Amino acid sequence: MVKLLTNDTQEIEIDYKYLVNMKLVNALLGVEDGTYEEMSEEELCEINEKTIPLDDVDMVTLKKILEYCENIEHNEKLEENDKEEYLKSYFKCSDTLLYKVINGCNYVQHEHLLDKACQEIADIIRACNSIDDIKKRFNITNELSAEDEKEIMSSEVLLDK
Repeated sequence: MVKLLTNDTQEIEIDYKYLVNMKLVNALLGVEDGTYEEMSEEELCEINEKTIPLDDVDMVTLKKILEYCENIEHNEKLEENDKEEYLKSYFKCSDTLLYKVINGCNYVQHEHLLDKACQEIADIIRACNSIDDIKKRFNITNELSAEDEKEIMSSEVLLDK
């Protein structure tokens, strides 16, 4: 088990298998490619004594990342179709949590989940029919004047030619 300390000062012990795709944690522990099963008992005991601080990840976000690890990466019984269904339900969370998962995955360097989360954002954007729909969906306020917006739109047209 490895101890992780989140930025909200909560500590959690997790099994090594959940760390395999977290490159930052592996690097901080001095483990290449998450090969914990190849380590001696003595080496594992040394790791057990360490607490890894995750300065940019809170406990709620870490638990959401670990939920993915448990249900997608380490669930051999889950068929591919079931994984897709699970992912749909996994990403049915608040935008805030989704952004935190993206930032958390980026911080711990969990590339697979980061890719999936970014794909979810891309799919949400693709489902919008216009720029105004995107602004509404993500609560984006327009900080440009009408004149600035017109200038930007005309310069984009020039770039396309």
